Amino acid sequence: MGTGAAPKAISTAPLIEHDLLVVGVPVFNEARYLQETLQSLADQRSAEFAVLISDNGSTDGSELIAGEFCENDCRFALHRHETNIGSLANFKFLRDASRSPLFMWLGAHDVLHPDFLSDTIAAHRADRSISLAYSWMRMIGTDGSTECLLKNDKAARMPSGPMRRYLHAYRYVFGYEINHVLRRSAFDDFDFRQTLSWDLIFLAHLAFKGRFACIRRDLYSVRNVHPRHRETEQDTMERLTGHKTRQADVNGTLAQLIDDFSELARRRPGWKVFRAMLKAVVIHRSRAGGFGVLSRLLNATAPIRTLSHQPFEQER
Repeated sequence: MGTGAAPKAISTAPLIEHDLLVVGVPVFNEARYLQETLQSLADQRSAEFAVLISDNGSTDGSELIAGEFCENDCRFALHRHETNIGSLANFKFLRDASRSPLFMWLGAHDVLHPDFLSDTIAAHRADRSISLAYSWMRMIGTDGSTECLLKNDKAARMPSGPMRRYLHAYRYVFGYEINHVLRRSAFDDFDFRQTLSWDLIFLAHLAFKGRFACIRRDLYSVRNVHPRHRETEQDTMERLTGHKTRQADVNGTLAQLIDDFSELARRRPGWKVFRAMLKAVVIHRSRAGGFGVLSRLLNATAPIRTLSHQPFEQER
């Protein structure tokens, strides 16, 4: 995430519309992987989508790669920010600049299986009450080799009731589920804020609006381009916020979480009790040992994410 304030919602005509799905691709200096990422999107078995690429002032030639792709495929469109507005603002821009019943952010260094869109769209069509359809995921290295499998069924095994779903999602999502197919009406009221765990809060917000559907196939490959064991806390902070000296602030995350939940749940019986439970979960996870200050604050579910990964073994 960057330091720029998230832009206000676009009130004029959107840059792109589709009657089913828009895929938003936020890009900043992704020239090494962008061609493969966009090609994996173009090769989907489902053709029911449009793509908006938002280049965040890249300086490595990413804009040229994206522009050439758009010239060759009419489903793809490109918008370029002249300066880096920050990754959070770019995520919000893609939501606000598009219109469609379903929406997805695709990491500009990630790779999709050809069945990804057809299977996630089918899940939404089978149950129009869900807010998110996600698949198992692979963590891949910079060379494309598989490092581990991310089989998170638990996030979709939700209890009944929106307040219980909110708490369940915040505890059990990995965070990578945010790059899957979302029901737009479930997050068009989400307040984007510059906090380190906004993605976890976003997913909890979705869970309040509807259950998650898990596709038990590894259809989304997350490229581990920033292995945390290879970078310092200052390096990670600079990558996410634009400032090496910025401190991870659990209070900002806690404030956003409580505000978001309170706005959704207010006037429901017992909502204050659930709010207190959420606060306890955040504080407990932020103080848990073994993962470093930044990882604890950035990934409230760090123990779950790490211990739930399945080591990859080549098929015999």
